[in-house]
Amino acid sequence: EYRYDENQVLDLRMRLADADELEEPFVATIENPLTNVVNPQSRRLKIDEIEEDLRNKKYPAYRVPDKLVELAENYVELGQREKAVDYLKKALQGKNGVDASILNKLGIYFGEMGDYEREEKFYREAAAASPSWSTPWFNLALAQKKRKRYSEAIESLEKAFSIRREGPYLILAGQVADACHKTSDRDKYLKEAFEAFSSVSALDDWELGWILAGARLAGKNDLIEQIQLEQRRRKERRELVIERGVLPIITPGMQKVSE
Repeated sequence: EYRYDENQVLDLRMRLADADELEEPFVATIENPLTNVVNPQSRRLKIDEIEEDLRNKKYPAYRVPDKLVELAENYVELGQREKAVDYLKKALQGKNGVDASILNKLGIYFGEMGDYEREEKFYREAAAASPSWSTPWFNLALAQKKRKRYSEAIESLEKAFSIRREGPYLILAGQVADACHKTSDRDKYLKEAFEAFSSVSALDDWELGWILAGARLAGKNDLIEQIQLEQRRRKERRELVIERGVLPIITPGMQKVSE
């Protein structure tokens, strides 16, 4: 059985045809299983425009790295991560090899490409480049959790917590504790997380995705319904904006790009 709802959440429930009736079925929930490229033609035109301006040296030197980052982001939307990485590396050279935001993006892109060694390398470099920025440690913990390296994920989260302690970080800590079968720690983190979040309507899309993950882990059905209602409202607003001829905002993934 499967159900794909309006919030782009796919619920799966599977059992082998010859399986025993008492055998537990395989159950999974996948958020955003389909990735849609929004208006690739406009992205391509924007890329061509920036690349042409760079060739013609229309930008002052101090603006070139930012334009290279913009190119990288557009290439990612077209699914061309290798090209995006090339441009980010050029942008990094323009920043003398030290820019936490670019290093963090490189970590995200390498992770999406399946190069986990370089993903971790760039998150650590981003953290070193900006010691007061918690985001690279959070992203590193998320990557480690996905690879079931739970003890390392806890260490990375502790480093993030030493800088900033907020709802999504606590939800991730709860997920790690749950994976380690530490139910009391899981419940402690989730309780603190729900207290840390603002009201559902005040959360950005990234925070909304994380509080939904926490609500599912905690079995808070009323909160799940409230979050999904807010997501539907936002989806309707985005569709209204599309009808008026403006491109929608792309919902972010679980990694954190910036503050």
